[in-house]
Amino acid sequence: MIETLYAQLVETDQEFHSLIKPFQPAGEPQPTEKFSAFIKKYNEYYRFFQKKRIYFPPQMCETIDKLNRVIFVSHLELSIYPLDWDSPEFSFHPSLVNEKREYWTKVWDRYNSDVVNLKKELENSFRLILGVETQIDSNKELKVMR
Repeated sequence: MIETLYAQLVETDQEFHSLIKPFQPAGEPQPTEKFSAFIKKYNEYYRFFQKKRIYFPPQMCETIDKLNRVIFVSHLELSIYPLDWDSPEFSFHPSLVNEKREYWTKVWDRYNSDVVNLKKELENSFRLILGVETQIDSNKELKVMR
C-alpha cells in the first residue's frame, strides 16, 4: 500500500513540477495538456489515499493532508489565468501577463519549500513504517540501513 501511494505521489509530483517549472523547453506538451495530465494523476493519487487513509497513522495522514492542501491551492492559483501564455486574453489585457507570472512564481516558490519539505517528511515516515533506518554520517551524507 505504501509503495502504491508513494508511486502515485511521485507521479503527481512529476506532473506538477513539469507544469510549473520556470523553463519550459520547446517540444514539450502545451500547458493545458500538462495541466490535464497533472489533474488526472492528482485525482488518482488523492482517491487512492482517501480509500486507504485508515491504514496510515494519524500524524502521517495530517502530513499528507497538508501536502494535498498545498497542491490543491496551487492548482487553483494556476487556473485563475489562462494556462497558455499565448492566449488571446493576454493580448487584450497585457497586465495579466505580469499577474500570471507573479502567481506562477508564488506557486513555484511554494513548491520548492512546502511541497518538497512535506514530501521529505512523508518519505521519512514511510521509511519508519517500513523499518528502514536513516542516519547521517560525519560527512552529512544520508545513509539508509536495513
